[in-house]
Amino acid sequence: MPIIPQPTSEQARLQILYMLDRLAIEIETDQFWCAFMEMDLLPYVDFMGYLDELSRNGMIAKNDFKTASYYSITRKGQGILAEFRQELGNSVCRKIDDYCAAHKKQIMAEQELVGNFRRVAHMQYEVCLRMLDRHDTVFEMHLVLQSRNAAVQAIRRWRENAFDIYGYVFDHLR
Repeated sequence: MPIIPQPTSEQARLQILYMLDRLAIEIETDQFWCAFMEMDLLPYVDFMGYLDELSRNGMIAKNDFKTASYYSITRKGQGILAEFRQELGNSVCRKIDDYCAAHKKQIMAEQELVGNFRRVAHMQYEVCLRMLDRHDTVFEMHLVLQSRNAAVQAIRRWRENAFDIYGYVFDHLR
């Protein structure tokens, strides 16, 4: 297996700026990290350090909400990216472009339909399912289920059926 050289710190910062520029939407921290992990671009500790540094230097905007932090590129970051983009190389740009094209809709959907669970007792899991408009909750439902599998399945089905469920509830409450 060939060894992939690690990017310089400047290239790593540019990768983050480039992806934010290509997505042209806010992206949540975990989604952003998952993308970098799937593309095998940076180690987690480096990624988080560069995010913090770019945010402190005004090249990316960090918006904190109750449940998560979201990032987007600023005009200052766009200017730096325009000036130094050639430092990235075409193969990295292509990799990021391909990822953004294939996953942008999924990233947006994951920001609208959120599900998580926690164990509350032996064989009991509380599941929280939410529908968001930007960062505001427009619909939220809590369930207590009897297994971890049922909780995971509820979250998966939520993402498939949330709009139908919301419509049903809304129609029956009018």
